[in-house]
Amino acid sequence: MAAAGFSKFTSTGNRLSIGLPLTVNVQLVLGKVNEEVTVNEAAERVETSTSGNIGQLFDNTVLNTLPIVTTRGRNPLSLVELEPGVVDGSGFNEGGANIAGGGVYVNGARDRAWNYTLDGIDANETSAGGSNFSPLHLNPDMLSEFRVITSNATAEYGRNSGAEVVMSSKYGTNHFHGSGYFYYQTPGFDANDPRNIKAGLTRPQFVQKIYGFDVGGPIIRNKTFFFTNFQWLRTLRTTLNSQPVFTQQARNGQLRFVDQGSPNCVSNGDCTNTAAGSSGATVDASGNVVSGVNVDTYDVASNDPFGLGLDPSVQAMINSSKIPCPTISSWVMGST
Repeated sequence: MAAAGFSKFTSTGNRLSIGLPLTVNVQLVLGKVNEEVTVNEAAERVETSTSGNIGQLFDNTVLNTLPIVTTRGRNPLSLVELEPGVVDGSGFNEGGANIAGGGVYVNGARDRAWNYTLDGIDANETSAGGSNFSPLHLNPDMLSEFRVITSNATAEYGRNSGAEVVMSSKYGTNHFHGSGYFYYQTPGFDANDPRNIKAGLTRPQFVQKIYGFDVGGPIIRNKTFFFTNFQWLRTLRTTLNSQPVFTQQARNGQLRFVDQGSPNCVSNGDCTNTAAGSSGATVDASGNVVSGVNVDTYDVASNDPFGLGLDPSVQAMINSSKIPCPTISSWVMGST
């Protein structure tokens, strides 16, 4: 800044970020034009122009250095859980409340009191207003920065009582810039979850590939710019599920149940009947009745008063080779 009869004033290091006003106090000092007053803003500025918008800025450096890769890709909004006053009942990045849109609280506000905006436009999930996730599938390469305001929001952010997440997308400049990336996750790179170790399980078979690029630049220099970003997510996850199935005897309509006179029943007729291998089980892993348990059989087909027999369509389905039938445990009905 310069004016006749005053020294030239120069102020550097003034960074303008999203969601926070910037004030630069200019003082013109009498002097010659060839004299210059330079102010370097090196130290942290004490904010005196506003009494609100308490929170944290996540700039591009933070978005590209902090760990944000989860089982659902790269989600920069998971960083909101690092803010003071933010509590997630599921735990950071466990894919629970942060993904489902509930259970994340800000300074005691309701978990549906969030507000997301992108470039000043509402970006909230319409089916669950105020939930702690945005309907946009964001990745860190499409954002220049975002600010999380956790308390004392100024008037322009007065929509919700919880946190305000103010996001700004990237934009093109007079120079062409771009980047490409590839993230690869495989069981060989991951440590086993402590819960799996405790249960005697191996590392889950989880393979994730994330790749993409972004590019921006001028269309008309100093006037019109462009920026585009693409990301692809490929995930393969294999899980092993074990559950009880019908034995061949049960498929034929012969249902077994624990006799109330069995030693594992108490005086009021209640009988224990748990899964094979556990305390109180009535059968072993092969479906055989364990010692000390009295079991009766009821033939559904032979006792049908109408003599209709078993449904052939159902029998064909349950006996199909397409349905795995491991003999994990026998199907035993409790006494009535």
